[in-house]
Amino acid sequence: PYCSSCCYLLLDSIGRILSSTTRASNRSTMDLTAGSLRIASLVGPSLTVIPQALAAFSERYPGVRTSFQTRSSGTVRDWAMADVLDIGIAESHTDLGYQVLHEFDLECYMALPSDHNLTKRADLGVQDISRERLLSLSPEHSTSTQLREAFAANSLKFAPTVETYIFGPLCGLVTAGAGVGLVDPLSAANYIGRGMTIRRFRPAIRFQLMMIAPGYRQPSRHAKEFAGFLKSSVDATVASCERMRLLR
Repeated sequence: PYCSSCCYLLLDSIGRILSSTTRASNRSTMDLTAGSLRIASLVGPSLTVIPQALAAFSERYPGVRTSFQTRSSGTVRDWAMADVLDIGIAESHTDLGYQVLHEFDLECYMALPSDHNLTKRADLGVQDISRERLLSLSPEHSTSTQLREAFAANSLKFAPTVETYIFGPLCGLVTAGAGVGLVDPLSAANYIGRGMTIRRFRPAIRFQLMMIAPGYRQPSRHAKEFAGFLKSSVDATVASCERMRLLR
């Protein structure tokens, strides 16, 4: 029938259009001129290294549409397992279901108000801060556990006056003169020279982050390209914090 023939012609036409669109989309994805990229991260990197990396990525690939969300580490890991993101930054964990593209082993610094007497010292230890008003992350955080163990090894009581959930508010408290506390370099970067100074702390306290992607598929070319920008941004920020630490 005539109607049936029309339907076949319409379906054939739609098929050709979709095929052409798919080929164009594949070409644009291959050469990175278009497409999309979904990023999620915990708070610290969201305020420093990711904006730097995303600015560089977007300048080179302005046609790529990007979504950037700030969430808890647990949510970032869940999103990677559910394929809700293309690339994420979260605290290191042993979950399965995502792939780790890169791990960052960061050395924390002791953050001090800029006018604090301890800024005269290049390195600080547990004995130096034992009588200070100590600021710390929540007890279950890995950095708090390491610092508590360092206090115990020196037969000192670990008694923070204020506990925060993330490093950012702790940095804010330091700049306000509320005390001293350990911070990671990615969070510290926004506060150094703005009422806060950092010094090396011994024993070294480590903070591990990981760059992750969904586990069941290979990262897209967009994700791989952005991962390179992000790693460079992390390396540059860590190096910058170390230079600022040496300024006395």
